[in-house]
Parts: sequence; structure tokens; C-alpha cells
Amino acid sequence: MTAATAVSFPGRLEATLHNSGDVDVYAFELGNSANLNLTLTPPDGVSYSLTLCDGTGNTLAQSAIKERARASAMLRPRRYLLKVASLEDSFSQTQPYTLSLTKELDKDAVSSL
Repeated sequence: MTAATAVSFPGRLEATLHNSGDVDVYAFELGNSANLNLTLTPPDGVSYSLTLCDGTGNTLAQSAIKERARASAMLRPRRYLLKVASLEDSFSQTQPYTLSLTKELDKDAVSSL
């Protein structure tokens, strides 16, 4: 697997996929249960997939994105990976995609603080 780039919350990343086999991998760790919100916006005319994996790379959820898309999930404390990859051999070396990440702590986690 490709080395992962660490990300934190809230976060906003811009990056490019350089060829149809390029996969960008991001890693984050949750210390408490949280509702995670992701927004992936690929360049115009380009299709990408966004995959959420556990820390060992096992796929938990995957979404094919042809336009701006949002996803949210309640996640438990642990390490996670996000993968951004080309769909249908589509990519742009010059136009970046944007990945926005936010989280809200679970009500039970907040009440125990």
C-alpha cells in the first residue's frame, strides 16, 4: 500500500492524481467516537472514488464520485485510512481535487469530558 499522509480535523486538502493508477492515501486517528463528514470535489469532467478503510487497509465504505459528493459516518476510536483514486481511467495532472474533513464528537464522548 502507498504511504499515507497524515491529516487532522478540520482539514481541507488539494491534490492531483497524476495518472489513472495513482492513489492518494490519507491517515487519521480518532481518540473518541465521532461523526465524520467528508466532501470530495473532483475537477470538472473527472470521476474519482473515495474509500474509507480501517488502519490495516480493509475497506469499510466506498463511493464513486462524478461530481461533488458528501458522506458522513459515525466512527469509533481507532486509526483510519482514506483513499482517493481514479475512476474510468479519468484523472487530471493539472486540476486539483478538494477533500474537506470535519468531525463532531459523539454526544456520549462529550458528556464524559
